[in-house]
Amino acid sequence: MNIGFTNLFAYRPHVQHLKFLADICQIDGHKIHYLTCDGELDACYTKIIRQKTGNLSQKVECAKCVMGGIRSYSDKFVDSISSIDSQVLNSKKNDLQNLSLSSAATILRVESDEELEGRDITEIQNSLSSSIERVYSATVNWIRARNLDSLVVFNGRMDITAAVIRAAKDCDINYVTHERTWFGDGIRIIPNNNCLSIIEIKRIAKSYRDFPLTNDQSIFAAKLMAMRFKGTNTLEWRLYNKNSEELNGWPSGRVSGKKYLVIPSSRNEFMGNQEFKTSWKDNTTAIKDLVEVFGIEPANVVVRGHPNWSENIAKSTGQRSSEHYSLFCKKMDFTYIASDSNTCTYSLIQQADVVIMNGGSSTIEAATLGKPVVCLSPSQFQDSGFVTTYTSRESMLQATGLFKKMTPDMVTKLAMRHIYTAARRFPMFVDEV
Repeated sequence: MNIGFTNLFAYRPHVQHLKFLADICQIDGHKIHYLTCDGELDACYTKIIRQKTGNLSQKVECAKCVMGGIRSYSDKFVDSISSIDSQVLNSKKNDLQNLSLSSAATILRVESDEELEGRDITEIQNSLSSSIERVYSATVNWIRARNLDSLVVFNGRMDITAAVIRAAKDCDINYVTHERTWFGDGIRIIPNNNCLSIIEIKRIAKSYRDFPLTNDQSIFAAKLMAMRFKGTNTLEWRLYNKNSEELNGWPSGRVSGKKYLVIPSSRNEFMGNQEFKTSWKDNTTAIKDLVEVFGIEPANVVVRGHPNWSENIAKSTGQRSSEHYSLFCKKMDFTYIASDSNTCTYSLIQQADVVIMNGGSSTIEAATLGKPVVCLSPSQFQDSGFVTTYTSRESMLQATGLFKKMTPDMVTKLAMRHIYTAARRFPMFVDEV
């Protein structure tokens, strides 16, 4: 087979992963080809989020990307955007605008669908449009010129990487996208979808949820969770809430009845992705509906702002997300713990009676502790048996109770099975990478 490999962003360890996969295919007798940017594009996610302006700054940023890209591993079988005829294919031009939505939403860190109508989103999408068109048409021509049978692509979500997989779809060839894994070992490989897709992990998790773990598997899963609780999980993408302080009491100090902990996570990366679609335009609306439908007292609700909102991603701040939730909590009379608070999230989970999520990874900590978990969005945990998922107010109204009735011990068992699946069954090359 003729297989194309491309990573248009020189992020580590993703370039190493791409070369690792290419070497395996070459050893197996396949013919490989690479496509790289070589600093040929006017704009991309990296340049915008790092706010590189001016001709010199742009060249410096591109030079770093070229030096860290595939050419740092191989000078053979490499095509660049400029070496492939990249005349814009006008028939597809108007169908490419949505490919920049996830990037624009991530750069601005928006939280609601209403924000997608803003001028700032449109400006970023417009700035990315010519690069997306160029990469799309160059990829189509690369596939045709090299007679490629399939592609291996980094990410597939962000602007120009999304353009690559759109080209593969339109050329009717199969592709896989790759990303780093949740727990660090192996490579996350998704067939014919971008890196956010949860179709495959849900399928695998559902297949194994009724099978008890072996002793060794249980120990492995427990070790991963112990590392998370202790903050020693250094192979994960980011560590949050380091050096935090445990709370001895419930923050609101005014509870009569069950204690509800809401741990929201950002929606921006998932904007426009149909796998995560709900009837709500905003996660705060989902929380409001949950409180109303199930008669939850606002005094019993604590919302923990995500620590990520107090951190910058390059030049992008999380102020927008933090203010969005703090204003919502004030309006609803919820207790809000700011994203920059040193409060230990795990101590909050331990004290809560119910934990409410919208798909974030803290779902697994709560379930490991045997807590009932309610999720207000589709998630990788949806078919693993230990979460109750709502995607509309109507689904809440049809429910017989807020969450599934099961013992804490069973919640923990199902959570551990999911952890093992996410760490060992779903990723590939877990013993090599």
